[in-house]
Amino acid sequence: MTMNKKAGGNNGLTVLHGKAWLLAAVCSVTVLAGAAGAPIVGINEDNENFFVTRPEEEMTEACAEAYIDSLAGGKITHVFMCPSGQRTSYDSKAWEPIWTLVNEPGGEIPPGVKVKSLPQTKRWAKNAKLLHDRGVDLYKVWIRRCRQRGLSPWLSPRMNDIHHVDWEWPQRNTTFWRTRTDLHCATNAIGRGPFCYAHQEVQDYVFSLMKELIDRYDMDGLELDFMRQARCFQEIDAIGQSHHLDRFIKRVRDYLVAKGRERGRNIQLGVRVPTTPRSALACGYDVGKWAREGWVDLVCASTGWRTPDYNMPVDEWRKCFGEAAGRVKLLAGTDHGVTAYNWNRTDMTPELYAGFADVEWGNGVDGLYLFNAIYLHKAFQEVKEKGLFPDDILKYRQRRYPVSFRDLTGGVVPEDRQIPRLSDRPNSFSIRLGRNPVGVPSVLVGVLQEGEFNPEVTLNGVKPTRSQVEDTFFRNFDHPERSKTYYCRRYFFPKGSVHPGADNKVDFKPTKEKKSIVWVEIALEGEN
Repeated sequence: MTMNKKAGGNNGLTVLHGKAWLLAAVCSVTVLAGAAGAPIVGINEDNENFFVTRPEEEMTEACAEAYIDSLAGGKITHVFMCPSGQRTSYDSKAWEPIWTLVNEPGGEIPPGVKVKSLPQTKRWAKNAKLLHDRGVDLYKVWIRRCRQRGLSPWLSPRMNDIHHVDWEWPQRNTTFWRTRTDLHCATNAIGRGPFCYAHQEVQDYVFSLMKELIDRYDMDGLELDFMRQARCFQEIDAIGQSHHLDRFIKRVRDYLVAKGRERGRNIQLGVRVPTTPRSALACGYDVGKWAREGWVDLVCASTGWRTPDYNMPVDEWRKCFGEAAGRVKLLAGTDHGVTAYNWNRTDMTPELYAGFADVEWGNGVDGLYLFNAIYLHKAFQEVKEKGLFPDDILKYRQRRYPVSFRDLTGGVVPEDRQIPRLSDRPNSFSIRLGRNPVGVPSVLVGVLQEGEFNPEVTLNGVKPTRSQVEDTFFRNFDHPERSKTYYCRRYFFPKGSVHPGADNKVDFKPTKEKKSIVWVEIALEGEN
């Protein structure tokens, strides 16, 4: 095996070819404190939520303002609004709006071709068109209302959204994407995939939308969402392609700077990327360079979809930022579900959000970023009102800290999977908690098989005082028929059995019956 430095940028990461691993020899600067300024708790308002969850009569300016009002008055600081999930939700001149069906030259759908669409996509298209016909520019209304209600308004366009790429004629995909397969990178069975940013035509096409958004909307910042989806190059390990995206990021930054001068204020640039610097770089995202060059102001290190990363390497991020570590905000992002090993997730609850927030503040982040939380209406309402800042954590009756893994690693970073395990052998699990783990601890363990399951369990060497049977439902979004209620048992331990940080050990002695352990978590209940 040979070792070579990555071309195009002093990122401090060395590539070990053969296994395609990246060594953790990041920049040798001292870890700096977090970026100055108030901490952030932001939410992502996706491309279709407002349109698909409301009736036609609510497609008005007043209802648009009322929606922002519903986000204000609590503990949310930033709203990241997605105006484009392939097609746009407004009357774009750069890309096709969601309500048009302009497909081939002349605007006619070829004979015998049936446009495929989900019911919510049709609703999204219909209600977006209603707003347009009524003269309402949703994002102008939202940006204005956010500022009136003390929220920071950002736009968050998706850089390579490929929902429904396996359909022959999906409504939400654009003509340019469907007809220019020569510009795609990884392809599926019908020869389609995400755009490859090594092509200048792709960069020009995407930049046309960025320019339109910047010209049209007076937002506080523009976030480039590289997690929908995190594939921009042909190679799985795309380190050598990162210079193409460097060029694109600088192009967007330069335009933001010019527009900011016109408006007399700074317009920030953010990116949403994988949760480790090495994973991001493997996707072709040299985020450290983007920070050091002064191109980005905010980095959201985020899960891909399946589950939060409770072990996000904040120190590595700060080192890669170099001297910019005191300026660039680092957020920890999560989607709205958590799983220990596969596609069966349990929805994030207020208690799971509280545990996630506790861990990430303990890791040293500058803020939190909640993706898709708006679809968990009851849970999100409680989180919005109680808050997820460090001083808010103990407001929750319970904080939950499950075993999880890294769900998007670029093939170069260990996923840190601890599950599944078989119960007929000794098992040990490591679980990270926050800085101040107060409350009465318990351990919840779940298995796939039904029937009695009561192994001997210790928490940091301490035996439980009692246990009880519980059930936890895990749903599979892609395959609902595979959703399952797991048999679980909760073990209660004396107060003081847990420690701050990552050194909490849950140990199981072997059982006579072989069962598949698919869930383990520590929970903390109460303040005392």
